[in-house]
Amino acid sequence: MMKDAEKFDISKDDEFNFTNYLRFFASKIAKVRYIFVRDTSAARRAEWVAETYGDVKSYEFSDNATHFLTDADGPFDVLLIGCQDVSRFKPFLRVNAPLLENKVKLCLLSSGNVQRRGKALTAGFDDVFDVTRVQPLEAQARTFAIWRRYRMTMAVQDKQRMENVALSAICDLRHISPRQMRALEYLAEHKNRVVQYRTLCQAIGGREAYISDANLKVIICHLRKLLRPGYRITARQNLGYILHAEEGI
Repeated sequence: MMKDAEKFDISKDDEFNFTNYLRFFASKIAKVRYIFVRDTSAARRAEWVAETYGDVKSYEFSDNATHFLTDADGPFDVLLIGCQDVSRFKPFLRVNAPLLENKVKLCLLSSGNVQRRGKALTAGFDDVFDVTRVQPLEAQARTFAIWRRYRMTMAVQDKQRMENVALSAICDLRHISPRQMRALEYLAEHKNRVVQYRTLCQAIGGREAYISDANLKVIICHLRKLLRPGYRITARQNLGYILHAEEGI
């Protein structure tokens, strides 16, 4: 999806170009799904959604239904919920939090006051749009900003998962402490090379905590017990520690 976004040339100095990019993003890149409550403002909200996001999949809300949150009709990145009774959706968002993880959640109100917008944000929405006040271009820009933040978070999470997979081949991560994990990460990054004692202490403690040589010995002692076959940690006297991997690993 990000590759599609990168195809469109964005220039910070070109307002017209960025405006067109936002429209391109809203209609082509982001997969938007709209859940609505059929009330007196439903028609106005539907008109605003079409003007802002183009042709989107729409579903009428039902308290006990979840079919509109599955990927059966295709994946989606942005969930719009059009309503006036925000309190009705607070338990809905809480119960379905696993399904909505990393989804942009936007509340659409008609003539929403400050209190109602505040309730929507505390209920779990990422942003709130008053369709009688917020222009499509502004909504597109705000949606894009939240969507990009989610993408960056997901990229970090994916990177961490990949690193954990690699580290799990070296060590049993089920019983590892945070400090042992930081030691393992740094030793694995410098596998088969000497890591000086002070350097490793700083990598483990960062700026928040001081790690003494005695603390380091305890951390390495526990870490050694968790290593998988083919790996071992040795000490090079007066220099540091080495994570050894057998040839071919």
